[in-house]
Amino acid sequence: GDVVVSGTLYAEKMVIEVDETVTGSLMVSGSLFVSQSATINEGMVVNESGEGGAENDFRVEGDNDTHLIFADASADAVSIGVSTDAPAAVLEIVGDSAQAKPTLSITHAEDENNAVDITADALTTANALTISTDARTTGTALDISDSNTSDSAGSLVKIHQDGDRAGSAASYGLHIDFDTAANPAARALKIDS
Repeated sequence: GDVVVSGTLYAEKMVIEVDETVTGSLMVSGSLFVSQSATINEGMVVNESGEGGAENDFRVEGDNDTHLIFADASADAVSIGVSTDAPAAVLEIVGDSAQAKPTLSITHAEDENNAVDITADALTTANALTISTDARTTGTALDISDSNTSDSAGSLVKIHQDGDRAGSAASYGLHIDFDTAANPAARALKIDS
């Protein structure tokens, strides 16, 4: 039947084969194995500080990927996808070519807020957004499309510099560095209006 604990239950090792209800605290100092589904109603904290010792990694497996979600405690970083080593960023997403689907898809249904915000106000010499497509052939590195037929004023692409650029260093609103030496038919910019 049920096991009801009104205080705290301490267990070095535990195998649960029956339903259990814990109304106080359940503390397991060894390993806890759950062979069926588990439902947590009031939230869960992993690696609560203060228990002493190093924090442990957290990992969720998929059918094919062993590190589908991986929180590296020592690196304070998370990876999603097929990467099995330390995440290369605070949040790293590595796609699986065998999945035949996008690595990241964002569907934004709200009409008055931005779909994606990137704030990098502390950035000085790096790039806020870098896109690399070294194996690209007939594809497009950045495709921005809009089928809107409204007569309202708006911009498909807007590049603006809010502050007045001080000093004498050369700066550009749009800088295109396009190597066409191997293909004289290539063009750095095409406008079809």
